[in-house]
Amino acid sequence: MNQVDQSERLEQDEVDLRKLLGDVWAARNAVLCAVIIVTVAYLGFFASKLFFFPPTLTHSLVINFTFEEAEKGQYPNKSPFAISDLIAPNSIAEIYTLNGLSAQEMSKSKFMHNFRITPHVPTYNLIAKRYNELLETRNIRADLAQKIQDDMREELNQLQTRAALLSFRSKWRAIDQETLENILLSVPKYWADKMINYYGVLELDVQMYSKVLFDEHQYEDLDYLVALDKVQANIDLVSSSITKLLTVPNSLRVTDEKTGYNLLDLQKLIRDILEYDLNRLSS
Repeated sequence: MNQVDQSERLEQDEVDLRKLLGDVWAARNAVLCAVIIVTVAYLGFFASKLFFFPPTLTHSLVINFTFEEAEKGQYPNKSPFAISDLIAPNSIAEIYTLNGLSAQEMSKSKFMHNFRITPHVPTYNLIAKRYNELLETRNIRADLAQKIQDDMREELNQLQTRAALLSFRSKWRAIDQETLENILLSVPKYWADKMINYYGVLELDVQMYSKVLFDEHQYEDLDYLVALDKVQANIDLVSSSITKLLTVPNSLRVTDEKTGYNLLDLQKLIRDILEYDLNRLSS
């Protein structure tokens, strides 16, 4: 009796399953159309949202500063350096013009306000962790803990002027990709060109005297001893300039194009003139 009931139940389940599959297959076209309509509607809504309310995208560029003294916040000529120099308002306004942007793409004022620059220190967490592990040492002295904190602050400050992250925000497709790349690359290029050629940050900020000091016409109408004194004074001025130049990093590499003399050679040459030539003339 139980076997008969079980057989009838299996046959009933089989019939119901076939009927269900048949109903689904019969409605396949309607289901497929509904899926297509929903998909198209979603894509249309998403596309219209992008068109009428485009998202703001951030484009970034990492800039490394390799010139000497950067970690000290100085240009090579010892003048102050800050990463914010790259996005000075007058420079960014010039970059807007150089890239041929129009008000339809982005207004100049908005263009200037959409730049950001921040220190780029990828190893910040590793450095902080290393110093914090030292600070967690048991029974550490107060003076040693203060020194560790000072060392960490100094190291991080130096790294913060070694690299920077330049960011620029714009609406999606407001500016074409090639122009965006040119904008980001032109910022460090324009900054370097302006600082070197206009402000002379690579020039040595040391008072120099030219060979005009020894123009013979300056001495023609002078008394002999007065002329010697003037030559002596002018040589002292040049000698003092050389002494100052020798304190500048890498100054020993500087050579005179015509003679091949470096600063030490010139210093010895002037000393020889003072000790031999001028002494003989004044005796």
